[in-house]
Amino acid sequence: MPRFLTALADVIYLYPSSSFSVGLQDLLAELTADNTPPVPVYPQPGDTGVSGVVVWVVSFQSWKAIPGEQPPWPLFTVWAGNVLADIAANDYSTPPANTCIPFQFQFSSLAPLVSGQRVTFDLAQGKSAPYATNVQPA
Repeated sequence: MPRFLTALADVIYLYPSSSFSVGLQDLLAELTADNTPPVPVYPQPGDTGVSGVVVWVVSFQSWKAIPGEQPPWPLFTVWAGNVLADIAANDYSTPPANTCIPFQFQFSSLAPLVSGQRVTFDLAQGKSAPYATNVQPA
């Protein structure tokens, strides 16, 4: 094929004003065009500022041990649940219908959150799966 393309380019160069030159230029352009689809982009650990929405959330009271102090330690509220990454807003590729590409990530946060709320978050690698961190209201 490379020899054919070279010969085609030579003919176009030798006869630039001929009536067939335009058609040959179009043919050469089609034969040398990069028609490979772009590499799909999916959420992955290291992504920052990911836009998404809280799918579900629960809140509960917890405590954190303070070194050098005796219980009772102060209580604080933790929100935990799942967030769904927004495909279009993050320029992620739409996964094929027959695959299961995860766009939902677990999180825990000290910021009060509710289901359906727009958020931004970063993705980090957990022991077995990525998780959302720095979940903040958008």
